[in-house]
Amino acid sequence: MALVFERHATSKIYNFEDIYSVASFGFRGEAMPSIASIARVELLTRRKDDLEGTKATLEAGKIKEIAPAGCPAGTQISVNKIFANVPARRKFLKTEATEQGYVWMRLPDWLWPIRKSVLRLMLMDAMRLQRPRSGIPPNALPWSW
Repeated sequence: MALVFERHATSKIYNFEDIYSVASFGFRGEAMPSIASIARVELLTRRKDDLEGTKATLEAGKIKEIAPAGCPAGTQISVNKIFANVPARRKFLKTEATEQGYVWMRLPDWLWPIRKSVLRLMLMDAMRLQRPRSGIPPNALPWSW
């Protein structure tokens, strides 16, 4: 599990042709370590045939815990306390409402290509969006903000 948070460790690209055969929605290369370096990240994961899953908790890029965990099959990633350990960056954030607006503005771009995943967006501990797995073509999805 710790390998997920190592830089470049999860890349699926070994040669140019691999670009055309990547079939996962996984984070690539730098994303997970970069996100974990500026936030608190909790990753829960379990393969469908395994009896138990694994939970990893990181704060400011440092692994705090990796332990067995009860969880449904699949992977859940929670990110919170963004920029808590980067006061210089926090200084440039707008109001919470403005920053949330930026997320909502970009959300359709992020959601359209990933119809095979269940997606949930929670803001201030409240569910703001929940979209189940869907075989519906992206241009047919009903969006209401």
